[in-house]
Amino acid sequence: MTKQISTFYMFYDGPAHSDHEMDILEVADSLKGLGTLFHETNNALNGGNTSLNVKVHAGFVQGSFGIEVQVIQEMLNNSKDILPFIGIGTTMAGATLLEVVSKLRGRNVDSFEERDDGTFDLKVGDEIINCSEDIQKTLEYPSVRKAIDTVMHRAMLAEGTETFGICLEDDSDPVFKISKADAPKYKAPKTVYRTKESSFEFDATIKFLTGHIDKAAGWRVEYNGNDIKVKIEDSAFITKLSENTIPNILGQYYRVSLTKTTKERTGAKDLDSYIISKVYHPTKLKS
Repeated sequence: MTKQISTFYMFYDGPAHSDHEMDILEVADSLKGLGTLFHETNNALNGGNTSLNVKVHAGFVQGSFGIEVQVIQEMLNNSKDILPFIGIGTTMAGATLLEVVSKLRGRNVDSFEERDDGTFDLKVGDEIINCSEDIQKTLEYPSVRKAIDTVMHRAMLAEGTETFGICLEDDSDPVFKISKADAPKYKAPKTVYRTKESSFEFDATIKFLTGHIDKAAGWRVEYNGNDIKVKIEDSAFITKLSENTIPNILGQYYRVSLTKTTKERTGAKDLDSYIISKVYHPTKLKS
């Protein structure tokens, strides 16, 4: 295992920073966003197995507010360097994370498809954006998009902030630089990937496992051998339970009208939810 130490300068420039000043809350948000970006990218690339430490030092780039950032990454044999992957410092083959995010221009991804060469095509409206598998995987982390938004979009909205940049030395030319006009390209969408929702209602046999007379949600039933949570929307059934006009239902099979709603999320596991709209009658038969 080797320890890799990389240093760069992050700076904001513009009339508001001519005396090396910046609002303390804006500084805190930006540094937190930068730290989140590095740590979450490391999790995406290296599965959290590679130790990462990010430190900051007071430093100034002439005529602006600048901070020295030190990234300490312990590199295993299969570890991937996060800085060139993000777009800081050494160049890499293919587009960097920041380049792909700028092409997304604040939009979420409709779908993605793997090519024969192992890269991925991201579909955004009628546009196709090609990227590496690592970038496609990293974009599945909403925290990464939000962190980039914090550092390169929200901070740039402040009056008097005109430029954001990164340089490798405090007196060198920036290796990454954007203007206020560029900042909206790095805005995070509300959801990273679009979701598609579908529902269908059908009769089913379930077994009640737990119940709550005082609330509709959070009931547990057994359906097709699976333990699932359901919401009960049959008010007449709830009333009968509260009035003790039907026997104990726990452990008993009932015929019900069940609605299953599935949210299909591109790049993530589908989410299923269930609603019982009508409880018909007890039954001894399993579905």
